Amino acid sequence: MTSFVVTRTSASWGWGVKPPSPCEGAFLKKATSLDRRRVSSLKIASTQPWGVDFFATGRNHREENGIVVRDLDTAVWVVEIASLDGLLKFATNYGEIIIKKSEYKELPFELEIYDGFRE
Repeated sequence: MTSFVVTRTSASWGWGVKPPSPCEGAFLKKATSLDRRRVSSLKIASTQPWGVDFFATGRNHREENGIVVRDLDTAVWVVEIASLDGLLKFATNYGEIIIKKSEYKELPFELEIYDGFRE
């Protein structure tokens, strides 16, 4: 059984606001979001307009592969799919899906139900 973060393209609710369940069978699960910022050091991060908030919240602030990263605890919608056939059934039920790497430590992949336009 593989767990996937599941979202909908049409559900843009803003930072920190959880949209309603994106599909049947989805459930909320605690996860660690990896908040990546494109500066090369924690020292530079502290000088950025977002630096105060970056260091005031989250945990495990670090430099990683040329950028800075922090861990944020959150909850995400998750579906469990047991097989490739299950994934194909999911796509048949919900239309076009996008499979991508997720931004969560515990859940490496995300299924986005592509039901709206995005750039």
